[in-house]
Amino acid sequence: MKTLLLINDDPVQLHFLGSLFAQDQYEVISHHSSETAWQWVQEGHVPDGIVLDLHMPGITGWRFCELLQAHFPCPRQIPPILAVSATYAGPDAEEVLADLGASAFLALPAEPRRIRQAVAQLWEQPSRSKSVQVWIVSSHEARVERMRQVFHERGWQARWFSSANHMMGSELEPCPDIVVIDDPLPDMNGRVATMVQEVGAPHNLCPARKCG
Repeated sequence: MKTLLLINDDPVQLHFLGSLFAQDQYEVISHHSSETAWQWVQEGHVPDGIVLDLHMPGITGWRFCELLQAHFPCPRQIPPILAVSATYAGPDAEEVLADLGASAFLALPAEPRRIRQAVAQLWEQPSRSKSVQVWIVSSHEARVERMRQVFHERGWQARWFSSANHMMGSELEPCPDIVVIDDPLPDMNGRVATMVQEVGAPHNLCPARKCG
């Protein structure tokens, strides 16, 4: 029996969806608050799938997906996610999926048959989990290769720049989540640090000699 984590702050939708999924023999873990659902995940529980409302007070659906990305060491470990919303009126579903790293999106209300089908298909398609982007700025090739191997084993994308000038002269998309900079870096200067902040402040700025 597959376990579904159901998160929705609307009590009517929570009861309706929970009853619907129970009919298909899922073990439904229902939470009307994303905070309590996140606590449940932090306690070590891993559902087979997640049905998540986008617009909730406190931790929104978007934020919940970001927390999942940070919580699981490998993107492949994140359960497939069906994002639902009764109010979303933004770009098309593909853009929603790209933003969330979710497997599927469904606007509510929808026919019960369509909802049940969307959940059943969660395990039939690959995860869209976003990969962590890492920049490595170092002239030490052997050290870089060791770090890249570790990052790739976690499902992260690692990009190598042999110098600060190399980084500044390259195409800088997608923006990084983590920047690893050699310490000391011969051509490191204030312009490099400023540029890193301008393209998107990383979650972590780590000296390569400590990470390698």
